[in-house]
Amino acid sequence: MKSFFVRIGQRGAALAAGSKRALLRGLQRGRQLVLAAVRSRFARATGRITLRTARVGAIAVVLAGLALFVGWIGFHRIEPGTIGVKQVNFGGGGVLAEDFSSGLHWSLKGYHSWHAIDGRTQMISYGWSAEPADAEHLKVRTADGNYVRIGVAVPFRVKRGEAHALVKDGLKSTYKERVQTAVEKTLTSELGALKTEEFWDTDKRNACVSAALPKLNRDLAPLHVEAESVLIELFRFNPEYENRQQQIQLDALKQVVDTTKLAIDVEQKKIDAFQREIERAEVDLRIELQHAIDAENDAGRTRIEAVLAEGRYYDQTRKAAATAEYERLVMEGEREVAQADALRVAAENERYSTRGGQLLLARQAAENLHIKEVTLNSNDPRSPNLFDLDGLVRLFVGEKAP
Repeated sequence: MKSFFVRIGQRGAALAAGSKRALLRGLQRGRQLVLAAVRSRFARATGRITLRTARVGAIAVVLAGLALFVGWIGFHRIEPGTIGVKQVNFGGGGVLAEDFSSGLHWSLKGYHSWHAIDGRTQMISYGWSAEPADAEHLKVRTADGNYVRIGVAVPFRVKRGEAHALVKDGLKSTYKERVQTAVEKTLTSELGALKTEEFWDTDKRNACVSAALPKLNRDLAPLHVEAESVLIELFRFNPEYENRQQQIQLDALKQVVDTTKLAIDVEQKKIDAFQREIERAEVDLRIELQHAIDAENDAGRTRIEAVLAEGRYYDQTRKAAATAEYERLVMEGEREVAQADALRVAAENERYSTRGGQLLLARQAAENLHIKEVTLNSNDPRSPNLFDLDGLVRLFVGEKAP
């Protein structure tokens, strides 16, 4: 057993030594192949292309980074719908008197700073339909002392070319609140000149709003904004006035209803009288038409009786003559028929008395002869042949056979 394990160890050591030698030969062969590949023309060309590509890529990355850096430090982007105002931070330049539209503009980072002013149409509204139900309305006291709550909207925008002036006057963060204050002041003053009844009059209310717009723009001019229009959507009075107006409307409506009822009663009486007159006229017309119908009926009956009498007379007089004429014509026709029959019989007799007529009668007799059984002496030459019609004809006529 010991010798067995010794042999196994020896064989394992020999196998490990062989594997080591094979591995060293493989590594040496691979090193030679790598060196040969590196020293080949294709490897050198591939290396040069790779180095050039890496150099171009590095240059492109450097240029792109430089462009981005220049764009970041030398340009400023203004968003769409925004007015840009440039300010110089050093050297006492301050706010430049120019409005910049949306896009890219030259600007040196740190040396210049920018202000973004909303150039779109903005809205100041009170109790507008797009707002919540509990939104505050514009409260106005009318010329006759009633309070009215108005749903109104005023669209406005910064004037073209004056955004830099707005920034220069320090109104960038407060101009919206000041616009709202000016709108409340102007509309409260202008709409307060109307009386309660004038609010119901669309023409007067629109005329007041149209007159308020120029005054509002004059008040907004120092803020460098302008109002585009004044839109009134609704107005409501206080509950006491609304109830009083409803009662007034109900009373007026009731008066209109009472007046209408009286007018209806008057018209109904006229209609009833006219209806009675129509019915009376209908009765008179019906009686008159009935009289005319009766008269025409009597006249028609008279004409019918006359026509019937004439017809009876015609029937009685003409019918007898027609009957006599009919009987005469019938007798004459019968006489002519008898004469025709006599002529036919005479013609037949005359025709049958001739030689041809006798032959025709004999032939017809021979054709119509029906003999069931005949016994003849075939040896006798005088015996007739039944299939010989001509011979039978001569036999009936009484001629001798040829």
